[in-house]
Amino acid sequence: MGMISQYHAKLDSDTIADAIRPLVEADSSIKVKSIIVKVQSRFNYIVSYRKAWLAKQKSVAKAKAYTRSCDEISVEKWVLAFDRGHRWGHTTTTLVECINSVLKGTGNLPVTIIVRSTFYRLNELFTQKSFEAHECVHNKFTRNEMFEVREMRDGSIYNVYLVQRHCDCGHFQVERLPCRHVLACCTNQHLDWQVYVYDVYKMFEICKVYRGEFILMGEPSTWSKYDGTKVITNWTLRRTTKG
Repeated sequence: MGMISQYHAKLDSDTIADAIRPLVEADSSIKVKSIIVKVQSRFNYIVSYRKAWLAKQKSVAKAKAYTRSCDEISVEKWVLAFDRGHRWGHTTTTLVECINSVLKGTGNLPVTIIVRSTFYRLNELFTQKSFEAHECVHNKFTRNEMFEVREMRDGSIYNVYLVQRHCDCGHFQVERLPCRHVLACCTNQHLDWQVYVYDVYKMFEICKVYRGEFILMGEPSTWSKYDGTKVITNWTLRRTTKG
C-alpha cells in the first residue's frame, strides 16, 4: 500500500490538530516526530515536519482556550460536584419531547383543530402518566448500616455509610444515586437499594407533575363573548399643546 503525497490538500494542519488533540491534552510536550508517526498510522500519510509542528501549536492553543474558558466560568454552573444540590444530577427534561410525540401528525391541520387536539391528547397523556407513576411508587424500607466494600480488581477498600448516604468513592454524594459499592451492600444484606435513591428521582415526585386537572372547554355557545382587541391610550405620552 503506497503513502499519500505530502501535499495532500484536504489533510491540513487544522484537521491534524483535531486528530491529535487527545494526545496533546494528555501530554503537551509531545514530540513532533511522535505526531508524524500518529498521522501516518491513522491517515496513511507522511506529514511534513512543519505541518505537524503547526498542528501541534494549534491543538495546544485550543486546549488552553478551553481550559481558560472553564476557569472563567464559576464551577457551580458546570460541575455537578459543586452545584450545591440545585440540579440534583438532572441535566435536562424529556417532558417537551413527550409533548412533541403526542402532537405528531397535527402540524398541517387548521389552528383550531391543533388546539383541540393538543387539549385532548395531553389530557390523555397526563392521565396515563399519572396512573403509571402511582403504580411505580414503592414503599420505603429504612435500615441504618455501615459497610466496608473491597474492590476485587485492585483490593482498594471503600467505606459505605447508608444512614449518612456517604461512600468514599464520592459518587453516592454527588449523583444522589446508589453507586456500585452501595448496590453491593444492598445485595449482600438483601436491602432495597431504591430506599437510598433521593426523593427527586422517585415516582411520587413525578406524580406531582401530572396532578393538575384539565377543565372541559364546553360548547362554543357558552364561551364569553370576544369583542376584539381593546386599545388603551397612554396619556403620559400625549404631546403638549403649544400656544
